[in-house]
Amino acid sequence: MKKLLLFYILFFNGLFSQSNSGTSFHFALCKIPWEKESHVYISIYSDNIAKGILRCNAFEFEKRFALKPGELITIEVPRKILIDTSETITSKSIEIESDLPIVVNVFNNQEYGSDAFLALPDEVLGTEYMVMCYPGIFPSFALIVAIEDNTSVKIIENNVQQKVVTLNRGETFLLKSLPNSDLTGTEIHSDRPISIISGNFGAFIPQSDYCCANHLVEMIPPIKQWGRVFFTTPLAMKKNGDIFRILASQDETTIYIDEDSVAQLKKGMYFETNLPSNEGHLIKASKPVLIAQFSTSYQFDKFSKTDPFMTLVQPYEQFGSNYAVIVPEKKAYNDNFLNIAIRTSGVATLRLNNKIIQRQFFSKINDEFSFGQIPITPGGYIVYSIDNSPFSVNVYGYDNYDAYGFVGGTLAKQWLCEKLSKERLLIGVGLSYPFSYGVKLEFGVKHYGLIFSYLYFPEIGKLDDTPPPDYLKKGNYSHVILLSPNYTIPINCDIHFFAGPYFSIAKRNWENNIEGFGFLKGSFFEYYGGIYGGVKYFLFEDIILETSISVGLRSVHRFSDEKIIGSKFSFFPFIGFSYQIF
Repeated sequence: MKKLLLFYILFFNGLFSQSNSGTSFHFALCKIPWEKESHVYISIYSDNIAKGILRCNAFEFEKRFALKPGELITIEVPRKILIDTSETITSKSIEIESDLPIVVNVFNNQEYGSDAFLALPDEVLGTEYMVMCYPGIFPSFALIVAIEDNTSVKIIENNVQQKVVTLNRGETFLLKSLPNSDLTGTEIHSDRPISIISGNFGAFIPQSDYCCANHLVEMIPPIKQWGRVFFTTPLAMKKNGDIFRILASQDETTIYIDEDSVAQLKKGMYFETNLPSNEGHLIKASKPVLIAQFSTSYQFDKFSKTDPFMTLVQPYEQFGSNYAVIVPEKKAYNDNFLNIAIRTSGVATLRLNNKIIQRQFFSKINDEFSFGQIPITPGGYIVYSIDNSPFSVNVYGYDNYDAYGFVGGTLAKQWLCEKLSKERLLIGVGLSYPFSYGVKLEFGVKHYGLIFSYLYFPEIGKLDDTPPPDYLKKGNYSHVILLSPNYTIPINCDIHFFAGPYFSIAKRNWENNIEGFGFLKGSFFEYYGGIYGGVKYFLFEDIILETSISVGLRSVHRFSDEKIIGSKFSFFPFIGFSYQIF
């Protein structure tokens, strides 16, 4: 009964609004160079009755699977799927297809050298990437997997194009650095979506003589999913802090930690810092960044149950309110944890498999946000907020001289440029045709906005026996009010397209022959309704040039008795400037 109740709660709560769930996945793995006995485990979880198939494209290996709601299965893949040859096109990729959304976790397990990553589905992959790695005694790497035939991939290091390769569906290309070198900041561009897995074959963290090294890996999101606001969560049981790398996607990127400016970065540059254990922090960037968190080597931390691993810090823009989370079960780690960042007001709403998560696991980051370190055992879990409070989740675990960590879930939404990533209020002035001027207020939250405009039409022209052109006919709009809810789509961060329905009402005094309505004299109401849309161009950070049009139906009513005089098509262009107050 409890399982049935949980299923219905999650169904109506929209579990798979998280976008790391999907029906098609492509990824690959690297061979750990000091491997003794390694295992490749693919864990698959769903809250649906899902059926699917896992294939290894390089050889005849496939496994069909059928999942019950809430069931976790783990498939071991032959070790020969692992890639260690660089600069060579191979077909050593893994492909998973299912009829309904599933969550996939990939675990490259070896004694004293494991790590894991959350697989991103094909539908959220992109064409613009930047690599996150860490230098070590072994090479850092970036592994490229194509999901469509005839995919052209460009690799750019230090702003110089190094290679162009063409890959077909399921083919891979491994890029490796020299030992103690770093591919972080390398750009990878393609004409069709690809997946990128990057890290290091084996690294000490921090880069030093502290023993010991471990494998590092994460599946990297495309740049369009990077963000500007982050809340860090320290790793449990650690003493000497965690290493963070912050990678800039654009020039002139300013980094703030707890409101203090700590770095100014160019595109492809990173800032590295050690943040103390047991403390959460707010990191903000003026432009989109990617942040990785690294567990340190056991000698550095003087904690023998751990070693390096790499995980990503999810931006606030990608926080979800429910996740299907996998804790690796094929190798029993001594200690496993979920790290969560959430508004303090939302802590009481969190549930883990329909059970309340105790407040004792949480500490404050600042006045608004808290982080939690929740002990957990291997298996599949549903983590959600009963009032849809957004939060992040990371999964990690320790064993003797070994560790793993990965992002527990992500919305994988396309990044909202900073101009759309928060509440905003704009005030503007402009001109419309025919010969009107006015003011505009707009309030918005992310893509959604509400526009309120007031226009004034002055009296122009004069009466004589020859009717003047329509735009010179004598009239006085004492009030023209327009209201329009709208939706904004960023073409890029400086050019935004917006559109939505509108309604307008006006009071006008006429004394002339009005085209389409005959001779009108007196006061009239005019009602307008239709579509209002246009383009905003950010000239400066807060100064916006806007051009727009309203197209719809115009209906004229006599003021004295509300008699409908007539209706006709209307079209009004507008141009103006706005200032974004916040």
